[in-house]
Amino acid sequence: MNTQKLYYIDSYTTDFQANIIEITPFEDKFALILDKTYFYPESGGQGADKGTINGEEVVYVTEKQDKTLHIVNSKLETGPACCSIDWDTRFDHMQQHSGQHILSACFYKLYNGETSSFHIGKDSSTIEIDVENFDNAMIEQIEKLANNIVFKNAPVTSDIVDKAGLAQLPLRKQPKVDSNIRIVNIQDCDCSPCGGTHVKNTGEIGIIKIKRLEKQKHSYKFEFVCGRRALIDYTYKNYTINKLGAQLSAPEHELENAFTRFTEDYKGLQKQISELRNEVVSYEVQHLMQHAVEINGVKLITKTFENREFNDIKLIAQSIAATPSHIALLASKGQSCQLIFARSEDQTANMNELLRSVLPMLNGKGGGSPKAAQGGGSGDIDAALAAAVSNLKL
Repeated sequence: MNTQKLYYIDSYTTDFQANIIEITPFEDKFALILDKTYFYPESGGQGADKGTINGEEVVYVTEKQDKTLHIVNSKLETGPACCSIDWDTRFDHMQQHSGQHILSACFYKLYNGETSSFHIGKDSSTIEIDVENFDNAMIEQIEKLANNIVFKNAPVTSDIVDKAGLAQLPLRKQPKVDSNIRIVNIQDCDCSPCGGTHVKNTGEIGIIKIKRLEKQKHSYKFEFVCGRRALIDYTYKNYTINKLGAQLSAPEHELENAFTRFTEDYKGLQKQISELRNEVVSYEVQHLMQHAVEINGVKLITKTFENREFNDIKLIAQSIAATPSHIALLASKGQSCQLIFARSEDQTANMNELLRSVLPMLNGKGGGSPKAAQGGGSGDIDAALAAAVSNLKL
């Protein structure tokens, strides 16, 4: 016995009585088969309904061999069932799916773009349209036409037709089945085969908003929201715009210019900071080189820095190593312990081997080349640096 699929004829019923006629294992759960159902199974880009059967949560609904499977965690008994569909989820899917039909019709009417895929996601939905080029100005035209259809509150109807009846309809696309062909018609807008749940009038969709577009190989993918999702999206963006406006001391219509100025000022400050940091490093390098210890004609510089940006220490080591007959063994301690060893081109001491000789003292990791190496770990960084000086062969 196949399940009678009442969601095809009525998207608004949420509470109904049915009979559980079969129960089968489904992975680690159970699948209930009813004699009739209003639960919509995941199909055609639309997610499954949520709800309860005899108080047990329906976690998923799918269709196998023309049977609608209601997946629950616990095994129930066959017999009478009190069924309830979660209206918020159902109505959300109705808004998104009906909105998609309108968008698809508008893409086709204005730009001859056919819809190749559709998916209702958790927070937004997507459609892929077979067009080669698209821009924001074209999106505005699509949205204007789509929302005008919403505002007309046009009726949305569905009917099962046969092949002969199809020839009389202005179909946007052809059906993929040969029997029980369900056609959803939005007055003066769209006529398409579809098995999903839809609103009765376009006004229930609320509003249609395209959030972004993404170029594919030979098409564009459009992310959009309808109805309650559009309200949630607008609420968040309005909050964000107001907060940014307060931080940038600018009204919302001036935010883009204010942010551009802020970014330019920030880049300028970063450049000044970088220049000042280089000056400080240059001064430190001169100071360290003046106090270098000379051993067999090689000037050795050692120092432990505390709570210092390691990039600065690396820059100091590189600057020292750029001068002939110099070796820099530098350390940093703070939240972590790090070492960097560097030598000038005219020296032969292997910095990588030297670093590896002391890393075990820090339970650390690191490496590099004979000319420069760095690593870090945890432990007594001063002792590790002193050991490195002892191990250095000049």
